[in-house]
Amino acid sequence: MVTGNGAAGASPDIKIRGIGTLNADSSPLYVVDGLFLSDISFLSNSDIESIEVLKDPSSLAIFGVQGANGVVIITTKRAEGDRVHVNYDGYVGAQTVFRRDRVDLTTASEFTMLYNEMLRNQDPNAASWVPEMLGYGTDWQSKVLRERAFITSHNLSVSKSGDKSQTMLSIGYFNQDGVVRYNNYERFNVRLSEDLGITDNIKVGANVNLFKIKDTPASADIQGAILAVPTYVPYAPAEDYDPENPGSLFHPSADIQNNVPNPVAVMELYKGASKNNAWRALGNIYGEIRFLKDFTFRATGYMDLSIRNNSTYTPKYDVNNSTSHSAHRTTMTSFSRQNDETRTFQADLLLSYKKVLALEKELKERMRLAVGRQELLDAIVSEIESQKQELGERYPNKLYYRLMRIVEDGRSQTGKMLSFENYFVEVHYDFMQRMQKLHPDLSPSELKFSCLVRANLTTKEMASILGIDIRSVELKKYRLKRKLGLDKDSRLISFILNV
Repeated sequence: MVTGNGAAGASPDIKIRGIGTLNADSSPLYVVDGLFLSDISFLSNSDIESIEVLKDPSSLAIFGVQGANGVVIITTKRAEGDRVHVNYDGYVGAQTVFRRDRVDLTTASEFTMLYNEMLRNQDPNAASWVPEMLGYGTDWQSKVLRERAFITSHNLSVSKSGDKSQTMLSIGYFNQDGVVRYNNYERFNVRLSEDLGITDNIKVGANVNLFKIKDTPASADIQGAILAVPTYVPYAPAEDYDPENPGSLFHPSADIQNNVPNPVAVMELYKGASKNNAWRALGNIYGEIRFLKDFTFRATGYMDLSIRNNSTYTPKYDVNNSTSHSAHRTTMTSFSRQNDETRTFQADLLLSYKKVLALEKELKERMRLAVGRQELLDAIVSEIESQKQELGERYPNKLYYRLMRIVEDGRSQTGKMLSFENYFVEVHYDFMQRMQKLHPDLSPSELKFSCLVRANLTTKEMASILGIDIRSVELKKYRLKRKLGLDKDSRLISFILNV
């Protein structure tokens, strides 16, 4: 990722799979909440939940030709929990181009000396060129660059999640000054997401993004500031000013460089002359239905509408005096405006089938096998300790420590074989989501224990997996029943299986 310039609001140049063809676009495809996009400048960083980058051919296959340069999948935030959450995220900073990062140029005296040497090399009898000023001269880079370019971002989000609905509203503001004077980028954005469960098997929702961008391009030309000779001042004497000619306020360029205009004159005469405005609305609406227990059908419609308005004004001026012949002039005033409107629509139809019985069976078998292995290792340790106690000093210490090391290695292998966490979330994900909605006060460890109960394991098997004794497991069951609001006669397993 490379940011090619210091312009306000400039998008970085992202290359995932390198450059494909000379002068060809190598930008990746962006997928924001399922919508295919080529530009994500509207997104606020505070609204992003996760980013996934795909670059391997196998993972890009489903995107076809559009994914040839790689794919960036972005998921925005949704409402979570059962309480109202208010979040604010913001910052204020400043950007600057330090002197060490600027082009190192000659002073007025140094340039004059070098220029006169060039003239003498071309013609030994040539007259010396006399500039208007010597010494340090004019630092054109400092004239067109800001000392400090401020940048600020603010984002406020409010979310609420209930039993049947989840709502999130996000409002953002971003403002950035460019490092070149009079360059500014301003963005307002609003995002609303809503998920509504009509029944246990029918769900609908929408996600809408609205934003406005106001972009004022830089009027100064940094390249001109580097090329301009430092031997004259930016502004003309007051007596040369003509109210009918705004160009008379500025000093014409040096007579030896009439094709490079005064950088300050360019910056001031074209200040605010170009403005770019954009309005955009994009989002999706979906409907989801679950049927036959393991099937889910989801239909999603996407929309992207944008309006862009670009205007450019060129004033009439002449940056010349009675003795100069600079090409820096215009003969007429001109104005142009361009309006663009684009519409993009997309639809996805997805039928999915999810069956986790095989994973549940494999998980249960792994747990039971681990428990049996653990019991065997405990029995071996007991036998070793018994023999050492019976034989006393006649029992070789080397043999004892070697056997105990083998047992510990076996226990560590048992933990690897179990791989409990790798399967746990996938197998019990839906159950844990339902339990968290119904009982948001349950801790992560209590949710995990509920899953063990749901697996219909014995108390002894739970104790072995959790690394605690049987009495502690019974205490955990009792506390969980109290937290779930069950009386002493209710069966915990029956309640959990019905969630």
